[in-house]
Amino acid sequence: MGLDDELFNMKFTAKQLSKEAKKLEKEEKKALKAVALAIKQSNAEGAKIHADTAIRWKNQSMQFLRMSSRVEAISKRLEMAIRMNQVSKSMGSVAKAMKSSLGTMNLEKIGTSMDAFEKAFDDVNVSSAYVEDIMDGQTAAMAPQSEVESLIQRVADENDLEVRAVLPDAAPRELPEQASSEADDIEKRLAALRG
Repeated sequence: MGLDDELFNMKFTAKQLSKEAKKLEKEEKKALKAVALAIKQSNAEGAKIHADTAIRWKNQSMQFLRMSSRVEAISKRLEMAIRMNQVSKSMGSVAKAMKSSLGTMNLEKIGTSMDAFEKAFDDVNVSSAYVEDIMDGQTAAMAPQSEVESLIQRVADENDLEVRAVLPDAAPRELPEQASSEADDIEKRLAALRG
């Protein structure tokens, strides 16, 4: 198996890992809907179980994405090595052309040789920058317990649900009319103090 075949296999594997991550994201969304349903039913245990499941799907999805990124980064390095081999072969011909153009001191020939030389290195630099971006883009996991509670709160907020039955320590949800009546009370008290 040649390097080109290995490169193809690595790119294919990276795509497969990415597809698997997307499947797991769908499972996470199903679990989030189950969290919302459990909150509606004031089922604290069910909400925690489904939130834990959603987090597990998310973490597995992230692992697949990270592995996909690593495989893709390695495939980029392999691709760069293949290019470098091609570049080193073409560098020989560029160097010969440059030697002959330098000997004649023909500025047009020297410029053409330099353009070819710079293009070969630009291709390698673009690949290197892409690999670095992929490696920098990897993320770290969060603490599960706080993540579970945070997720339950987020699902409750997104679905306009009261979460206190599921998370007793959660702050009570302030309804818009409740907030405006509190503001009115404060205004009345201020007016009384001024008057």
